[in-house]
Order: sequence, then structure tokens, then C-alpha cells
Amino acid sequence: MIFSQRTMNVSTRNRNTQARFQRNLPSPTNRWSPEVQQRELILFLFGLSFSLGLIAAAIYQLSTLHGLGIEPLRAARCFLATVALFSGSRWLVLFCFSFLGRRHHCRTRPQPFTAWPKVSVLVPAYNESQTIQAALESLLELNYPEYEVLVIDDGSTDDTLLRARRYEGDHGKCTVKVIHKKNGGKWSAHNAGFKRARGELILCIDADSRLDPQSLKHLVSRMADPRVDGVAGQMRVRNRVNLITRLQGLEYLIANGCVRLSQSFWGCVLIVPGPIGLFRRTAMENVFGKYTSGKKTLGEDAGPFEGDTFAEDFDLSMSVLCLGGSIVYEPDALSFTKSPDSHFSLLNQRYR
Repeated sequence: MIFSQRTMNVSTRNRNTQARFQRNLPSPTNRWSPEVQQRELILFLFGLSFSLGLIAAAIYQLSTLHGLGIEPLRAARCFLATVALFSGSRWLVLFCFSFLGRRHHCRTRPQPFTAWPKVSVLVPAYNESQTIQAALESLLELNYPEYEVLVIDDGSTDDTLLRARRYEGDHGKCTVKVIHKKNGGKWSAHNAGFKRARGELILCIDADSRLDPQSLKHLVSRMADPRVDGVAGQMRVRNRVNLITRLQGLEYLIANGCVRLSQSFWGCVLIVPGPIGLFRRTAMENVFGKYTSGKKTLGEDAGPFEGDTFAEDFDLSMSVLCLGGSIVYEPDALSFTKSPDSHFSLLNQRYR
């Protein structure tokens, strides 16, 4: 009776959470719809025109430098024109390869698995009492047959651990485990979770991220190709409340999405983002065996993630690529993250 009541309460809570989740967050696009592909073609042509215009303006400025008599002015125009020429050429290449990558992605249907592999979701958390519950609620709503969620409390001084333990246990298709350790940094929390993970695939997210229910299936579908060792998802800003957060949303779409699409065309995405990144377990074990297993100073915190850099996601991605692995980008796997909404918090984040 108690178990039935608890199951009913969890089911009701999940339905309410799913309604709130879908109401507050934008829905993902259907990449196979003609409307979406037409819109993306228009955006590509706009970006292509902008890049060509920038290159043409730079060439014109460089060709008219001989008419300037003032030397400092000529040097300044030469410098600006050279920068514009380099920037325009760079974006021209990125737009072309991102368009080719997106066309290939849209025309390639994911191969279905006969049996979906088990996935371990690692959620490192330090003083995330305001966001951990919403993150776990979104993870419980993932449309995936079998996965486990490991919350690693990295010595939080608030009630993050207490709030996370409310979700500990079996939730049908999902099992939630909570691990408490002394504070050692995000990289050590990732390693602690990796050692206890049982899945063939490892999904790394942030404690303030909220995943779209279809994200995990989109990510895992790309792993049907045995050559792929990592998949980068797409981040979206969920708190678009002022100019700073809206500009960051545009940055995530263009600067991150466009660049990763072009890199994915060659299978060499350089950075798998912290808020949503899937790795093959064997690839992470290879990284650990090759690069970090011999570092005795790491002690019990040793694992595929290293603490000698602020950007442990970039470090792991580069290590996978250096070992001959392939990393691709899945734009339909969405993670809605909270971005800094003030100048000080933005500078503090970008200091890394």
C-alpha cells in the first residue's frame, strides 16, 4: 500500500514536472521538416553574403591604401582591413562546412539499436541547492529505456546533498544514486562518478542543466557508428531575461553551433560542452590508461578527467581525438542551461 501510494505520488509529480518543463522551455525543431531546412538555407545564404561582403570590403580597403598620405592612418586601415579579411575568410569556411554538415545530418537517418545500451549520467554538484532538483526532475523525464543517474556531491556546504537524496532510489527505467565526497573540484567529482558508473556510455552534464526528454536518444543514436567515441550536444540559454543573456543565446547558436557543425563534418569536434556531452566508456578508459593513470599525485581522484586545467571538458575531448577517436555534434540534443545575467558573473565565467 505504501509502495503504491509512493508510486502514484512520483507519477503525479513527474507529470506535473513534465508539464512545467515543456511549458517553460522552447521545443526542439524537427530537422527533417521542409520548413526547418528552408529556414536554415536562408540563414546560410545570409551568413555567406555577410562573409563575402566583409571580404570584398577588406580587399577594397587594401587596394586603396596607396592614396593615403598620412602614415598612421594608412597603417590603421591596413590593420583593420587585414583583420576583416581574415575574419571574413574564416566565417566563409565555417559557414560552408557547417551547411554541408547540417545537410548530411538531415539526410542521414539514425540507425535504430536492437537493444539500447545502458547509459550512466554523471551530475557533479557543488552548492547547487537552487538547481539540483529541477535538473534531476528533467533527467527522470528522459525518453530512454534504461539509464542510471549518479549525483556526485563535491563537499557542498549548503543542502544540495539533502535535496539530491530525496530522489535516490529506483524510478523504473532510471536508478538514482547519490555519492558524497570531500571537495576536490569538478574533475574529481566526474572521476568519482565514473568509477561507480555501470553504463556502456557516459553522459556528463552540469547540475544546473535541464535536458530535453529526447536528448539522450539523439545522442546515443550517433553512437551506432562504432567510429564515434564522443557526441557533443547543443546548449540553449533558458533564462533569456536581458540583453546579456540574449546575446549569450545568440553566441551559443552561432559561435558554438556553427563551429561544431563544421568540425562535425570531419568528425573532430574540439570541445564537448560540459552541460551535455556523451562519451563511450572504452574511450574514457583509454584516456585514463594513456594520460592519467601514471600520475601518482592524483591519488584516489585519478580518472579520465584531469585537474591541471580549468576546462576539463576540452582536455578530455582533445585526449579522445589524440587517441584517434571521432567526436561529432548532435544539434537536436538540447541542454537548457542558466547563463550569467550580470556583467560581473559573465566575466567570472569567461575568466576560465
